[in-house]
Amino acid sequence: MKQVLHVFQLFVWVIAISAMVEASYAAPNWTQLARKVGISETEAERLQAIAALRADTKLSSNLIAALDSDNRLLALDVIVALSMREMVPELLSRITSDEDGFLTLNLNALLEEKNKDLIFSRYQEILKPAEIAQLSPAAIVAMLEPLGRAGFVLPRASVDELFRQAFPEVRAAVIYYVRMLALRHSRRDHVRVLSEALRAGEFQIRLQAISTLLELTRSSGRPPVTREKLTRRCEKESHPKVKRQCFWILDNPGSVP
Repeated sequence: MKQVLHVFQLFVWVIAISAMVEASYAAPNWTQLARKVGISETEAERLQAIAALRADTKLSSNLIAALDSDNRLLALDVIVALSMREMVPELLSRITSDEDGFLTLNLNALLEEKNKDLIFSRYQEILKPAEIAQLSPAAIVAMLEPLGRAGFVLPRASVDELFRQAFPEVRAAVIYYVRMLALRHSRRDHVRVLSEALRAGEFQIRLQAISTLLELTRSSGRPPVTREKLTRRCEKESHPKVKRQCFWILDNPGSVP
């Protein structure tokens, strides 16, 4: 009986070793190849990994599954490295669960003229006032940058709701969005936000707002808010740097300090 048991254990051991040996000779899976894309020792090795990934007929399904796993960031790296723009609809459907903003940033990396309308229309849809609360601050910031750069004008209700958010990084992103619209595309649709930003609790937000006002004043020769309103804000300002820039605009409209 003992001899039979010994033979059986030996058989199990042989099977296990055989499986390990077979695995060592098996083709690398997509995660192994993906890591080579990012940290290969040579460019030839990197290109070889990319070619192997492109040849993987199950890659798309594996990447979709990985977006809900610990390999999420690795999957996003592959999608961008291989310019897999066919994955854009899948990524767009996941923005509301993008807690760290990386998914949205990778979506931005896939932007091109052919898919710009699709991506921006989705951004506009989920930046509606009723939808904003479900988004992470990081995802909002990541969406606003390309919208401003492209001159995409969001509805007033969306911009107002975004600036009412408690997160200072979101309000800072709104100011930057307004700045890009005005300076790059001569669109002053939302400059009134700057007037509201001058009343923000964080001096950094007020400083960003007054710096943006300064840039707009230089570009047009006149402040985008009334002189009376700006004077009142300057007089009430407590932070010395913000106060100094505020009064400079009043004293030197359209010139460079």
